[in-house]
Amino acid sequence: MAKKKTKEKSYRSINGRMYLVIVLLVFFAAMICIIYTSRFYLGQLLIRFATNTSIISDSYADFFDDPQLDDLVMFVTSDDYQNIRKQAKAENNPELIRKAVQEAGLDEFIETNKQRLNSVQENNKIADLYIASCDMENSCYYILRTNDILASDGDKLLYETRPEEIRNLTSTTASYSLNLDGPTENAVARIVSMSPIGVSADKRMSIWLVSEEDAVPFVNDLFGFIGRMFLFLLIVSSVFAIIGVLILRHQLTSPIIKLKRSVVNFEKHNTAEKSALPVDPGINRPDEIGDLSRSLYSLEQNVYETQSALSKLSEEKGRMSAQLSIAASIQQGVLPSEFPTHECFELYGLMQPAKEVGGDFFDYFMVDDSHLAMVIADVSDKGIPASLFMMTSKTLLKSQALSGKSPAAALESVNNSLCENNPANYFVTVWFGILDLCTGHMVAANGGHEFPMVSFGGKPFEVYKDIHGLALGSYGGMKYKEYELQFEEGDRIIVYSDGATDAINQEETAFGIENLEKTVQELGNGHNAEQLVHGVLSKLMDYSKDTYQFDDITLLSMTYLKKKSTEE
Repeated sequence: MAKKKTKEKSYRSINGRMYLVIVLLVFFAAMICIIYTSRFYLGQLLIRFATNTSIISDSYADFFDDPQLDDLVMFVTSDDYQNIRKQAKAENNPELIRKAVQEAGLDEFIETNKQRLNSVQENNKIADLYIASCDMENSCYYILRTNDILASDGDKLLYETRPEEIRNLTSTTASYSLNLDGPTENAVARIVSMSPIGVSADKRMSIWLVSEEDAVPFVNDLFGFIGRMFLFLLIVSSVFAIIGVLILRHQLTSPIIKLKRSVVNFEKHNTAEKSALPVDPGINRPDEIGDLSRSLYSLEQNVYETQSALSKLSEEKGRMSAQLSIAASIQQGVLPSEFPTHECFELYGLMQPAKEVGGDFFDYFMVDDSHLAMVIADVSDKGIPASLFMMTSKTLLKSQALSGKSPAAALESVNNSLCENNPANYFVTVWFGILDLCTGHMVAANGGHEFPMVSFGGKPFEVYKDIHGLALGSYGGMKYKEYELQFEEGDRIIVYSDGATDAINQEETAFGIENLEKTVQELGNGHNAEQLVHGVLSKLMDYSKDTYQFDDITLLSMTYLKKKSTEE
């Protein structure tokens, strides 16, 4: 099943993200400063403008403290005057209003106070100045206004956002506010200041001197301040952002980048084939970055030392591998690789080492013209030392057999020789037999080796439990007993090492002597010696194919074909 490809993420530098975070933080801090500073400045501007207007109202309120003012309030808010106003507006005849004022005896008072209002307005450059009155029903009226047209006197105030004090009949406190609605006839924002003048005689109306300042300069000043503050904070925040970035870069990102370059350079120049000395980044700060630098440098030194050691070990391993290969070739060279075509017998054997070189061996040789010697052995260890011990044992056995000794005598002699000089305390199990080709009579001895399997008279192979002695090299002076086997034409024998019975599968279950006997029986019919040996080895390999072969496997098979003629 194909592996799902993961999308590789693009590389992002920490510098860019750090700069962005700092700039955003400084920007938000600057915006918060602008908002709160603007609110404070707005309050200060409002107080300054409104206080100025309130001073004007307070300064001139006393000039309008006149008994006729109460008469004027009663006259202007009366229903008769309101009807006259409506008629004058309908007929576009202001003379009706002037005539009514004259009849009420208020024309001189109105004229005088209008001039006074006009003078105050012009001298202080006030947008509007007037006397207003409010009743209990929250209806407010212009009483006296700074213009020559009397038609506005008596109009209801068009402001919807008046302070509550103007409707308070007992208020004696000046008040001011920022009115952003503005009168409809002007449609501008005003700063309104009110100073109480008094209460009408019937206690129904409160009377106020109201002054209004144009709020446009105030608003312009406010936005100008906001603009200046924004520019100032933008410059300051930019400077702080740059300083913060430089500090963080010097304290954090530059050392990290330096460490990264050091690690990348070390990785680049260190491969499986070569190793380079690490370079100290030189960050000797008494903080976490310094600790990280020192730790990385120490780690690189350990990696370098380990890699150098591994490189030497690899070279040594290469030499050892070459030597093992040579040793394996030598070992295979001393084992029989070609098997003769003989009219009296058929012979085949092999050794499958668990390592490069093994501790098992087999051999065959002619003691004389009519006697065939067969030997199979298993040294107690594996590897080169075992192979040396094996070659020594093989040489001694062959020399003793060729000297004319019987199998038991040969084993006794070899055992004594091995025990004389065996510092590693190795031992070797040996099965040794000599077959008389003329009679089919075999004399054999077993020094602690596996039982052979024989087939007589065309019957299936079966385990032959022969007489066992101790393995050679265990104790000196040991005596070994011989036993005899009589072979007729077609009789067979197969000998093997314990690697065949001890082979294990994934469940760690040994192949065992029973399975080996069954396998040999199945393969014995219709197969010659070579086919039998290869067939058994194939079965063993299939049985333990998913496990490690921990022991050498050696097999040697012989079929007696016919008796040798004594006339030869």
